[in-house]
Amino acid sequence: MGPLSAHGLAQRGPPGAPGGPLKGGEVGSGGGRGTPASVEFKNVEFAYEVGAAGEGGPQGQGGGAPNSPLILKGFSLRVPPGEVLALVGPSGAGKSTIVKLAQRFYDPQSGAVYMDGKDLRESDLLLLRQQIAYVEQEPLLFRRSIADNIAYGLRPLQHTSDAWIAQTTRARNHQQQQQQQQQQQQQQVQHTSDESGSYEAELARALSHPQAAHWPPGLLQRVVAAAAAANALPFIARLPDGVFTICGDGAVRLSGGQKQRIAVARALLREPRLLILDEASSCLDAESEAALAETLRRLKGKTTVITIAHKPSSLREADRVAVIEDGRVVEEGRRAELLHSANSKYRQLQLDGALA
Repeated sequence: MGPLSAHGLAQRGPPGAPGGPLKGGEVGSGGGRGTPASVEFKNVEFAYEVGAAGEGGPQGQGGGAPNSPLILKGFSLRVPPGEVLALVGPSGAGKSTIVKLAQRFYDPQSGAVYMDGKDLRESDLLLLRQQIAYVEQEPLLFRRSIADNIAYGLRPLQHTSDAWIAQTTRARNHQQQQQQQQQQQQQQVQHTSDESGSYEAELARALSHPQAAHWPPGLLQRVVAAAAAANALPFIARLPDGVFTICGDGAVRLSGGQKQRIAVARALLREPRLLILDEASSCLDAESEAALAETLRRLKGKTTVITIAHKPSSLREADRVAVIEDGRVVEEGRRAELLHSANSKYRQLQLDGALA
């Protein structure tokens, strides 16, 4: 089984075959596999209910009191299968609302949102959500192993034993610091090979770890593959226990960018038909920003991606940029074309420092 390639978790053989897609009932099935989704908004109008911290309405309903200001106003946009679409615009333009409607957190007051030509209101909500992966700006990680955090949401939910977590005391942390220093020196030499070699090395280390015995067959391999696809292996390789390193309060501290890469790996493990990145690049360090851009490059044509983007590196990987202003699409096109247009809204956003 190789690292996660641009077309999914490993090369896909027949269902149930080694390295192929899991059957629906197998442990680790993400439920999202398939061809990239198409998404379309048609004449959508939407307003949040007043008095609910800007997040009004019960699940699946737009709500919207008569005097609620419209967030989206006759909004129309089509995202073809396999496209990487970047949404940009000033704060409050409606970008986050757009991706919430795409997941059917709410329904619009008028107009409709479609996936593969089907109105989301006619879709089974559970099946719809199984096809979508969402990475927010500040992802939540639990005080479990990195592997558990990546596999979160798949069955079974938790694998790393509490006894192992209990070992992450101050004494163990001191020991880990010494081990980490030694491993950093070794891995500067070890991990100069290509991506496949890095994947194989980390997979071998994970499978030889004592905690590997607690994991269902095949799932740990997919976790490491997802970490490779999210460009998380370079920093995981430097950690004392690799993917079994405990993160969270009182354990190994990870940077915001490292947490983000774990969250992206969690999303990719589901093999979604639609991947949504909600301002995922806004607070990344340079290394993590480059890693996210590389991930987007791999996903082109293989998974439909909608990203609310700020960083030039992420925007460069987009097939198309849509500028959102006052609840409408005011401009769309390829980034290079928009940059060279004298009256471009996108160009003005960059000049104003909104895209940096």
